[in-house]
Amino acid sequence: MNFTPNEGSGAGALLAIVTTIAAIVTTVFWMIVGWRAMRAHERIADTLNEKLK
Repeated sequence: MNFTPNEGSGAGALLAIVTTIAAIVTTVFWMIVGWRAMRAHERIADTLNEKLK
């Protein structure tokens, strides 16, 4: 399979841009999910700590 895109088509540049945007969106999504999970676990720990006092 010998794939050589035409230099003038811009398909490779478009694919690079779309892939980069998708990677950034995915990274931000998982950072938000992780941050929310961390906060939830902190709240659980704080609640348990208050009940054990």
